[in-house]
Amino acid sequence: MLTAIKVSAKYLGLLCFPLRLSADYSYNQIPVSASIFEREVFVSIGIWGMILIAWMWSYRRAAEEQRSRGAVGTPLLPCPPCSPAAVWRGMFFAVGLFLVTFSLASNVVLPIGTIMAERLLYLPSLGFCMLLGLACDRLFALDYRGARTVAMAGIAAITVGYAARTVMRNRDWRDEFALFSSAARVSPNSAKVHYNLGTLYKDRGLSDRAVAEYKRALEIEPGLLVIRFNLGNVYRELGRLDEAIVAYRRVLQARPDLVEVLYNLGMAYKDKGLLEEAADAYRRALEVRPDYADAHNNLGNIYKRMGSLDQAVAEYLEALRIRPDLAEAHYNLGVAYERMGRIAEAVGAYKDFVRYARNRRQVEMVRERIRRRREAR
Repeated sequence: MLTAIKVSAKYLGLLCFPLRLSADYSYNQIPVSASIFEREVFVSIGIWGMILIAWMWSYRRAAEEQRSRGAVGTPLLPCPPCSPAAVWRGMFFAVGLFLVTFSLASNVVLPIGTIMAERLLYLPSLGFCMLLGLACDRLFALDYRGARTVAMAGIAAITVGYAARTVMRNRDWRDEFALFSSAARVSPNSAKVHYNLGTLYKDRGLSDRAVAEYKRALEIEPGLLVIRFNLGNVYRELGRLDEAIVAYRRVLQARPDLVEVLYNLGMAYKDKGLLEEAADAYRRALEVRPDYADAHNNLGNIYKRMGSLDQAVAEYLEALRIRPDLAEAHYNLGVAYERMGRIAEAVGAYKDFVRYARNRRQVEMVRERIRRRREAR
């Protein structure tokens, strides 16, 4: 509740001065507030108190103006345009529209699961714009010299300022990389922002920068397993296998049943030459998900490297039972059969590889291999 109250004042600041905008304000960009005497919370309560007082005062003034005209009943009844009663009634309606619509997104009345997001201001901003319009209208209605000039200058300044900020902000939204790069500058303590930026760096092949962003995200929120998993993946791509293994094992300490993590741990062990550990990781993955064809195929490769060809063949056949179109398993099965001297079966497996493979170069190489094996017979 206190954090939501603090955030509500930040929303008001963005409405008036939308200078530093971000696509994300999640943990821990906005720290949790624990005391009503925290400066930002205390100031926010004061601001909202003044807004509520102004709202009630506008209702009272509208009622007084209506009574002065001899009218009875609610101050929201129709009244002449540009009359004082109309102005106060407009203020009451504008502030009320803002308060009602904003309360639904503020987390004060009802938690919505998002602590802060600029999109939540779309509807409440109607009330804010109405207030600006009322203020300009009153400036036009003043009798003293220069009132219209001041009003026009104010409208022009607001319009140009907001339009310029819109153009600048549109540049941030031209693509995901620009958006999250901007968000990282405005929300440097958001773990989600650094995670997304790290993923974009990874997709661009900038692995070192991806590592830096993932590590920053984990400094903010160490419990996010998906970030640590992705960090392990980047380490493995960089050949930093020890660090990759550490990252995967830390994820598995929290969730030992995550199949993809076990699978990637097996690949890291395999790349490092630790075949027993790799086989164990694949077996653990298959205990959780017995129909994981890729894990059966990779476990077969480990058995093949260890010289256990019968076990390797059994794993390849199981992988193909689950996914008959797994071209890699057909090829690996052919290699295992060939090493066992079962040439006819090897040729059959290679033919199945040619049927399902998509890489033309590999297909031509295997066709040549089939031709040579036939000639050798």
